[in-house]
Amino acid sequence: MLDPEYLTVWAHEVHPEAIAGVRFQHTLRLPDGTPAYNSVRSDAFHLPRPLTEHAEGLSLDWLLSSTQHLVCLYASESLALEFDSPNAYPFAVKVCIGGIDCLAGGQDEGPLSRTPQNYIPLPCQDWLDAWQNHEGETMQFLPPPVGPPDDEGIPPPREDEMDRISVTFVPMKASAFERHANNLDLNAGRPVYGTEDFPLRFQESKMFDGRMKYELEKGAEWDAGMVYPDPFEPDDWEIDQAQAVSVTMVRPAAWTKITKEPPPGPHFERQIYEDAGVPWFENYADKN
Repeated sequence: MLDPEYLTVWAHEVHPEAIAGVRFQHTLRLPDGTPAYNSVRSDAFHLPRPLTEHAEGLSLDWLLSSTQHLVCLYASESLALEFDSPNAYPFAVKVCIGGIDCLAGGQDEGPLSRTPQNYIPLPCQDWLDAWQNHEGETMQFLPPPVGPPDDEGIPPPREDEMDRISVTFVPMKASAFERHANNLDLNAGRPVYGTEDFPLRFQESKMFDGRMKYELEKGAEWDAGMVYPDPFEPDDWEIDQAQAVSVTMVRPAAWTKITKEPPPGPHFERQIYEDAGVPWFENYADKN
């Protein structure tokens, strides 16, 4: 089973081991453009709050326009999405923000696509910390802009819906899982990653010009724009059994007004930015 901070889906109608989830990690907010900076992630994760627990006092427009859960973001942070499939059962994971396909860019058109690949193959890849907009620019998952200082109410939902993240999990067909089971057990879901053509396939699957760099165990650096190519067959996915979870990102003041509780965090202060060599901006100190 997954920890409580995961939003979890069960596809037991497909296979008894088909379980997957996503959780939301606090990460450093990086400036636009170059150079690429080393990203810093907190060891803390959001505990998404079901909106149904706090429906009282919210306008009908807010309830109809928002999503299933709330997460609270400060101006000094962004989100990273971390996925898990505890039984190593494969899922194709598609992420959208404001109706935009996060991997392919452009308006979400629904089905899975491999040209370009618009989903993450889980458990081969278990993270996503950036998305691509209509212009092909790499974006972070950032908090919504703060409202006027004298605004005492809950800010209305954004018309562009850029405060809403939707994650769709498509399980692998049971027949395909049984066919791949031996390789999955041996390679933790990476049955083709040792093949000779994988470096080329990996490079061709680079969809973002990332601003975040990470260091692999061997010391090589790579950017956050890498998306692992799907090692399975297009027909392996049970599209009819797709399940979606979603969150609305809110600022601390809105979180308090909706939940009647103090906001969690913040997790990144000026000193953490300075230690990481990442620029700090004064508006990051905003607590609204």
